[in-house]
Amino acid sequence: MKAIAKRKLVLIGFSVVLAFCAVFLLVSHAPYAARADVSVSDFISTFTVSKGTKEVREGELRYSIGGERSYAEVLTDGYSLGSQWYVKYLTTRNVVMVHLKNDSPAESMKVYFKTKTKDWSEENSLSVPLYTDGEYHTYFIELTKNQNAGGELRGLRFAPQAAKGTIFVNHISFEREDTSYPYAGEVLSCTTDGYQVTVEGRLNDEYSGKTVTLYRTLIDNMDEEIENAEKLGTAVASGNRFTFSFPYHDGEVTMLSSHFIAAVDSVKVDRMFSIENWRDMTENPYAFELPERTVKASEYGAKGDAYTDDTAAIQSAIDAVSGQGGGTVVLEGDPDSEYGTRYVVTSIWMKDNVELRIEEGAVLWQSWREEDYTYKTYKGHDMEGIVWGHNGLAMNYPLVYSNQANNIKITGGGTLRLLDWGNQSRLNGYKPAYSEYCKSLIHLVPLGLYNSTNVEVSDIKILRTNCYHVVVYGCTNVYLGNLTLTEDNCLSGDGISIGVGSKNVVMDRCFLYTDDDAVVLLAQSINDPRGVTWWHAKPDGGDNRIRNVTLRHSAITPGNIIVLITWGVDASDYTWQAMNGFYVYDNILGNWGESSTCMNLCPGQGYPYGDGGKSVPVNNFVVMNNSYRGPISNLNAMVKTNWVVDCDDVEVATDFVDTSFSYKLGYWEYGGEYQQNVTVGGNTATLDFDKALMEQYGAASLYQGLYLKAGTHTFSADITLHDASARLFVKEALTGEIVAVKEVSSSGNAAVEFEVPREGVYLLGADGGRSASGKADVSSFAIVSEGTDRPAWFEQDFEDGAAYFDTFGWQNGEEGGNSYLTFAEDTAAASLHVTGDYKQFDLKFDFKVLKNDTARATDGNVFVRFGERDDAYYILRYCHKASRIQLESWHGGVFEIAASAEYRMEDGVWVQFGLSVGDAGVTVYADGKALWDAQPLPDGLGRSKITVGFTYFTPALDNVTLGEAGTLTFARSEHWTEKPVDPPVDPPEEPKKSGCGGTLSGGALVLSVSVLAAALVCTLQKKRGGRRG
Repeated sequence: MKAIAKRKLVLIGFSVVLAFCAVFLLVSHAPYAARADVSVSDFISTFTVSKGTKEVREGELRYSIGGERSYAEVLTDGYSLGSQWYVKYLTTRNVVMVHLKNDSPAESMKVYFKTKTKDWSEENSLSVPLYTDGEYHTYFIELTKNQNAGGELRGLRFAPQAAKGTIFVNHISFEREDTSYPYAGEVLSCTTDGYQVTVEGRLNDEYSGKTVTLYRTLIDNMDEEIENAEKLGTAVASGNRFTFSFPYHDGEVTMLSSHFIAAVDSVKVDRMFSIENWRDMTENPYAFELPERTVKASEYGAKGDAYTDDTAAIQSAIDAVSGQGGGTVVLEGDPDSEYGTRYVVTSIWMKDNVELRIEEGAVLWQSWREEDYTYKTYKGHDMEGIVWGHNGLAMNYPLVYSNQANNIKITGGGTLRLLDWGNQSRLNGYKPAYSEYCKSLIHLVPLGLYNSTNVEVSDIKILRTNCYHVVVYGCTNVYLGNLTLTEDNCLSGDGISIGVGSKNVVMDRCFLYTDDDAVVLLAQSINDPRGVTWWHAKPDGGDNRIRNVTLRHSAITPGNIIVLITWGVDASDYTWQAMNGFYVYDNILGNWGESSTCMNLCPGQGYPYGDGGKSVPVNNFVVMNNSYRGPISNLNAMVKTNWVVDCDDVEVATDFVDTSFSYKLGYWEYGGEYQQNVTVGGNTATLDFDKALMEQYGAASLYQGLYLKAGTHTFSADITLHDASARLFVKEALTGEIVAVKEVSSSGNAAVEFEVPREGVYLLGADGGRSASGKADVSSFAIVSEGTDRPAWFEQDFEDGAAYFDTFGWQNGEEGGNSYLTFAEDTAAASLHVTGDYKQFDLKFDFKVLKNDTARATDGNVFVRFGERDDAYYILRYCHKASRIQLESWHGGVFEIAASAEYRMEDGVWVQFGLSVGDAGVTVYADGKALWDAQPLPDGLGRSKITVGFTYFTPALDNVTLGEAGTLTFARSEHWTEKPVDPPVDPPEEPKKSGCGGTLSGGALVLSVSVLAAALVCTLQKKRGGRRG
């Protein structure tokens, strides 16, 4: 029977199954019935038994086989469930799950099915093996393993292969499971060294030597269809082994947020996969170690049989390990099983110093039996009379829960899975009416973290949630790494909700496919009536500050990607309520769909509890170098200080906000700790420079991040000194570079005049400088600006800075008395933006390669992006290694080459590039020579900003001129000097090209499809910086 176990017997075929199937078919579209134990006695009359008998004792069906060719049959036509409908489509519920005991000599059973178009026949059947040990086992019968099993199911017939004996059944249900697929091999590894991604795989013998295609896709490709994926390239297998190699960076993002599919002859090689050594590319800033003690939950009685309630056994193991000082509790899994090792539970409570390791192939499965729950449960989506009062969030305990638990981990590669409701579709988003079909379902949050410190949740998949997926309330030092959230089954399937004063939270390489808000920052501080069971709000007087939250290396789609809920606040001191410090980089945000919004301020239309008219401040948001696949919504409805974003036109404050401190320090950023060495009294803030306080809380400072145009500005403040000195400072927000400093040694109004070389966000404030004692009262902050407005058409030679560009991250260089723009050598890529509404124009600029990283497999690029509209835009790109200039037309993350020409420039030689965009199309120039005639644009033009960028070499950029279409003269760079160079080297013979410099050779793929510059890397980890888009 071990062989049978390995094959994961999935079946039962006896009249019982019949009965239950019938029942389930009729009820399964009613949400709870879809996963509920059904009383066999209610459905005895629906069975027709041939050569046998049946009876029900204590809820258990006993089917006695009465001779050869005995079978039980049930028809599913004609049943009426009133307004509730059942899942009748085999494409939706394709598996029958049965818990049975076989007390007969039958080793197998024939299962026949009847559909709307298929009648009873041998062709419409499958054979399933049975255990013969006289014990209860759980069987999963995948009807769709038979290719004829499709459409509406009309009946089932079970024929055990024995002439006598009894079969006992106490549970049957229909489940939505992954369908079997004839994979063409397996993907052995997908790793990266930070420069290249390498995929290695093995093909089955029948595909040996064939061409393998690699695709890139996102988490919302639930059916893993190659038709919905972006083709990266091909490679010919060497025997039955194949290898792909491609760049780790793709413009603004890395490949950490992507999934991949390999296929041969249109047959998938393996499941969708992603980079497996992701931890090598990032880090957990809150990592901690636990004792080495390890126990298995099975040692405490956990069965993992997909039927027994294992809650008490697993809880006993956790309690015991925590009581002994900490360690690891292992839920063993079977990764080779189609259905995994399933532990049925109601709510597991984490305890101090415990790691719950849910192994790959292990599933924590929400119990469908109401009697398993040891507390009063509330069914249905919402509480009566409570707006947004979701029972899963407010009343029922989470599947995995922590409350005042410290040093806990939930890891291992396993799955948290909740109850299905009666959904006709297997994809997210098919919700006929809000909460209409889930009134009998027990809704839970899969993972609820409350008032806990030092938490790691990593390598976990969460499926079929019927409420929020992950809730982080009142927690500190939380690391969420490599989480996959998908297949939600009810409305309000928010992804990760962070609130109630949580601080220091990192979401790292997470994949979210939700039907509602994906990442939520929840600021409300009223006495929320929803927090009544497993979490509680902190009304006025509590610390509700959400601080230092990071989202990186992740893919989130669709819905509202990042949502700020800033209202529902009745506190008087906004210092304790403000959101401060949200860092978002290297993510794919959205999916180009109409329902995708990259960032959204949830409209404060009035909150039903407390004062809904108040909204807390949101400060210090850095959102840069992501792939934005959706719009921004409502953000300009609130005042923002120190926001640096590159995704859209987000308005940042240009003058100081709340200089009278009416909301205390709610709109201010400060160094030190509020009410310790930074306090507020009336319209004055006091900075305490006491050495002991600074050592404990950090140096006291007070500042705001304002958006300033290039030009002259004067910053002033009233300062009263108490045995101390102070200073005014101006810093660049992205780099922290000091722009101006004014030392203050006497009380009075202090002012500093300074020049801003380029528009952007700057930090203006006061601190103690070198003071190690005394205090300073500061008030009346003011800024007077004499900014320089950029004209629509201009010429910029960078002799006086980069006044006409948004150029954070760049710096000025000099050569022979000439100034130009460049960036640091350790920067992989950078871009500058000409903000505006450009459609037709002439553009030219001089540049040369100062340093070319020839060790990189990724091709160095110069590009101009323009004509953006919706999910489409154009890129003119020079590919250095490939010696080619090409015009790319981009749609939804995939491009086609509209025109190209061979061209080669030499390192260290100035070249003038130009393009003219007009009615006739696009003409491209190099040193005054047109590389092609006007090329019509296949999809017209949109009005947008213009971006000039460089990747994978260090440039010098000078003499940028932007003029009306047809007005500029294109010529050789004015910096050009005669220099002997070697003749251009023709590129080697290549079996295939893929984009810029993409080659396929020896079974390995090398390609580059950089779109936008992505120079975030280390700088954003410094918690500050950015620019305005």
